[in-house]
Amino acid sequence: MKGKRKGWSSCFFLVLVMMLCFMSFQCEANILAKTSREIFETVIQKGGKEATKGLARLGGRQAIEEMLEKAAKDGGEELVEIIARLSKNYGVTAIKVIKHSPALYARSLSD
Repeated sequence: MKGKRKGWSSCFFLVLVMMLCFMSFQCEANILAKTSREIFETVIQKGGKEATKGLARLGGRQAIEEMLEKAAKDGGEELVEIIARLSKNYGVTAIKVIKHSPALYARSLSD
């Protein structure tokens, strides 16, 4: 009987860890999607028609999301915040430069 309990508790622990990892991933995905939407809306609002065309050439909101995902992987939440600030301030030009190497460009531009 004792062996069965140990098996169940190990299984329960594994399921619990998997659920927590999934929830963490979902939370991060939601934050990145929200940040992406904010950047997109701010850039278009500030830049108007030219910014809209520039973002469309880059790949639109999907390009921003990919840039943020890469930044999260390279430097975590801190880097994502730096990139969001730079993108909102400098618009399409910043996105065009930063998307290739978020960690390298964001840190050098923010200094």
